[in-house]
Amino acid sequence: MSATNLLRSCHCCGLVQTLPSLTGRQVIVCRRCRSRLESGSSPGDNSLTAALALAALLIYIPAISMPFLRIERLGHVTENTLVGGTISLLLRGEWFVGLVVLTFSVIVPPTKLLALLVLSTRATWLQHHHRAVTYRLVEQLGRWGMLDVLFVA
Repeated sequence: MSATNLLRSCHCCGLVQTLPSLTGRQVIVCRRCRSRLESGSSPGDNSLTAALALAALLIYIPAISMPFLRIERLGHVTENTLVGGTISLLLRGEWFVGLVVLTFSVIVPPTKLLALLVLSTRATWLQHHHRAVTYRLVEQLGRWGMLDVLFVA
């Protein structure tokens, strides 16, 4: 592969193909499924993903510390945060529900965001094998991300 050729994968079918150097606003389509391949950014440029993951990590701390649950029962009003509600569940002996909410609402989201941040930066200290494992971990966590909501509902 010469210096002017780029490897791109199709976002629809996943076919990896060698493309000529992209100049201007060329329209390049996949050889297999004919979907349009993006030509706007250089390969591996994930700066938007890194910025959004960092912003989400910074916003996550205030998000879990603000009250979002308000229960009014017989004139008594209680407000709770996510962490406070989880601790309340654990203190009342609801271990399974409390651990599910703790794991999938408090621990998994920042772990996934941190992994996305690491994957989107070109971390040279992370070997290719470990990057692939981290990517698969993020993909699997995405499938289980709403388990706490579905379980409590």
